[in-house]
Amino acid sequence: MPRYFFDFRQGRQCSPDCDGNEFASVDQAYDEAYKAAEEMWGDLIGRQIDPRRCAFEVRDGERTLLFVLSFLDVLDGCDEGRPRSSFADTLRVSMAHVGHARRVSEEFQRELAATRASLEEAFALIATPV
Repeated sequence: MPRYFFDFRQGRQCSPDCDGNEFASVDQAYDEAYKAAEEMWGDLIGRQIDPRRCAFEVRDGERTLLFVLSFLDVLDGCDEGRPRSSFADTLRVSMAHVGHARRVSEEFQRELAATRASLEEAFALIATPV
């Protein structure tokens, strides 16, 4: 089974997970990171540490960053009636946002090119003697 490492980040400080844990999938690692964040929330508050500034940076066996689970995700998941999304769901939504951002960027580039062409035409008309 693959090994996943849950490096704990609090603001700028990072405590690496030297042991890691084995999980069947990255989705299961996400679920475990979420559960650990839920369990740590109260303890952090008790120690007067702001959990909103904390996160798990989850890495694979090669220490490649797979995802960051902000403890704010735990707070966001407290909305009654709103099911917590899995890593796969979060990834799908993120990829949809990336696709949308790409399309908006391409449209912006086309509009910018059209505006530049119009300005060049306007300057050429202004520069032409009557």
